[in-house]
Amino acid sequence: MGACCMMQGATKILVFLGVCLLFRDASGISVREVNKEDAKGVNTAEQKPQAEPGPPINVKVNVISSTALEVTWNPAPDSTPQYYRVLSHGSGIQPGDQIVYSQYYRLDALLSCTKYFINIVAVYSGENEFSSDTAEGVTESEVPPMPANCTIVKETSKSVSLTWAQPLTNCPVYNYNVSWLWEALWNETLADEDWETSGEMSYTIKDIRPYSEVLISISGKTASGYGPSVECEAQTDEYYPSSPKIVSVTEGPDYLSVTWEPPEEPNGIIKRYRITRIGDAEVLQEETDGNTLTKKLYGVEACQNYTVTVAATTAKGFGNESNKWEIYVTGEAPLETVRCSGEGSRNFTVIWDHGSVTCKDQNYYITWNSTVLWSDDEDQGEAEVPGNETTYAFRDTPPYTEYTVCVAITKGAEGSVCCDHITAEDGPSQPTITEISSFRGDVRISWSPPQEANGIVRSYNVSWESEDADSGTEAFEDVAEGVVAGLEICNTYAFSVSAGTIVWGNKSETREVDIVNYVDTVSCSSGGTDIVHALYSFATSLCEFNMRNTNWKVDVLWNNETWTDSASDESSLASGSFSVYKLDPYSQVEVCMSVPGRAEEKACCTATTDEAVPDKPSEVFPSQVTNTTARISWTKPLHVYGAIRSWEVNLRKNGENEGTSHDVDGKLMYFDAADLTPSTNYEVVVKCRTGGGLGEGQHSSFKTLNPDNTSDNPPNTGLIIGLSVGISAVLLLGGAGITLYQWKKRKTTNDHSKKEAPPQSHNNNGFIDNDVLHEGDGYEEDYL
Repeated sequence: MGACCMMQGATKILVFLGVCLLFRDASGISVREVNKEDAKGVNTAEQKPQAEPGPPINVKVNVISSTALEVTWNPAPDSTPQYYRVLSHGSGIQPGDQIVYSQYYRLDALLSCTKYFINIVAVYSGENEFSSDTAEGVTESEVPPMPANCTIVKETSKSVSLTWAQPLTNCPVYNYNVSWLWEALWNETLADEDWETSGEMSYTIKDIRPYSEVLISISGKTASGYGPSVECEAQTDEYYPSSPKIVSVTEGPDYLSVTWEPPEEPNGIIKRYRITRIGDAEVLQEETDGNTLTKKLYGVEACQNYTVTVAATTAKGFGNESNKWEIYVTGEAPLETVRCSGEGSRNFTVIWDHGSVTCKDQNYYITWNSTVLWSDDEDQGEAEVPGNETTYAFRDTPPYTEYTVCVAITKGAEGSVCCDHITAEDGPSQPTITEISSFRGDVRISWSPPQEANGIVRSYNVSWESEDADSGTEAFEDVAEGVVAGLEICNTYAFSVSAGTIVWGNKSETREVDIVNYVDTVSCSSGGTDIVHALYSFATSLCEFNMRNTNWKVDVLWNNETWTDSASDESSLASGSFSVYKLDPYSQVEVCMSVPGRAEEKACCTATTDEAVPDKPSEVFPSQVTNTTARISWTKPLHVYGAIRSWEVNLRKNGENEGTSHDVDGKLMYFDAADLTPSTNYEVVVKCRTGGGLGEGQHSSFKTLNPDNTSDNPPNTGLIIGLSVGISAVLLLGGAGITLYQWKKRKTTNDHSKKEAPPQSHNNNGFIDNDVLHEGDGYEEDYL
């Protein structure tokens, strides 16, 4: 028993130990670990010894920007300083000594591109200090400020030299950019350029216009890029101006009047002009201010040659002389009268009146400008006439041309006197016929105008000639085409065209054209429902033979079908008839006749065949049936044979011989029947009416609903009984009922198919006699 108890106890212990082991695994604590913790609690005097104090390690300097550095470090291994001292020195700052309690420090407000030295001192208890090795850091670069100054050291008329001082920065400046914009003060010309130096602090700007304002910008470049610019201004010196240009020198009673234009490039401010007159035995110079552009030089002598020049000056001095202008002074008074005379188209004369000349070698100078009024061509010329002549003749001038002629004693003198003249018109050159053709006896002709109008072309004459017909001429206004009517058919004509101003010009080269006979009239008429007749006649019956093409187009109006055909006759009568057969009723036929190869001259007519009686409507179907109303709809007959005028809808109750008839507009395809008798069988007949008459009727039937708008079809009793006795009975009776219904319907259909309807008449409106149609058919008993 004891063993048993021990076994039971051991079992309990094992179970307990198992639980404990599970608990241990779950909590992660071992027996040995607990004992260690207990041992620590018992023997707390056994501690790890403190390490010896030492300097900080891993001192690093990180660059933040061009004005900031940061320092990081670590304490000596296993040491715990009370605090740290950060010692720093370098250019631009006072030596620093900063106490910090972390292992990080940032230095701000530093200079760019500058090296700084940093030591970290660890302070322990008892004020024991240990310093690290010196660490170094260099701040980043920055864009430089503007250069310290800009100094213009030299200005010439075409260049500017300048220097500048280095920007106030610790960073090295590698390049300088010099850019400039200059404006010439005398013509507002603008130009801009720029240049990069390789660190030099001076530059000469070249190729600038004289007397120009120059705006200069200079900026320095470090490793971080270009900084702002310093600006300065300069002005180039004036230079010699270019030469003026003399525009006229005229003779006065005792002077020469000189007019000039200023230099194109003054290169400064024009202060004065110098006018030089060189005669046969003297040289005269006179000056004006810079704003005057004309000057009279007195003291000239008659019968002498003079040469005149002009020069301009700026602050730099006089430039080159102008163009030389030579003039011969006659001492004569200006001419009094000049006349242009002549009535011809290709010549006229200029006449002037003047007394004896002073100088023996005196000449008259003739100048003229001309404009051809019919072509806008312009011309000019000049001539020199001895001093003993007072006329000048113009030969071979263009007709209808305006001239302005001037006569002067001296070439270009103020005393020129002018006259105007317009030469007379003349006959124009010949036109050119561009197109000519005949059309239904008329001739259509077009032409191009003459190349030389020699005046105002007012009209054209179109002329024609023929070996077998009369000749003629017809005038047309200022146009380029015309139509000549009334010519004799079946003849050949030769046409020409001439143009006229106040004089008629030559005729053009001739062009021949044949006046071909043509079909003049065609008239059409219907010959019934299937034929159209066309009567035709040619324009004349005098031609030896006529050829005729006939084309016709058929449009069946009731079904929109179209077709065409043609026929040819190589020896047609001058008048006759032509028929188109085998047409459908109500077909529109267009017949056109023409001479072969001249379809544009066709003559046409149109006729429509008669309408015929249409077929019966293809289908009639009642719908929307109620106890008193129903809609009767139908479709068109297969062959309408005309235009539908109306529909005739006939309704009759079964068992009655008479019914109602209704006319429906031909545009509608339905009829709404009203006031019907409930629960009544109706027979319907619909007929179509065209211009050809009333067609046969199409039959249909329907039954109105009961007074309460319900159908009188009784429910299938077999099905109701089947539902009460079981599914099998339902299926059996239902199948039997369906079979019985189909059998009776087939019987009814077969009975109807054996009956022949009696012929329709207008007396019974197309209805079959009710007693014959339904005799013994059990129509009302076809419902189960």
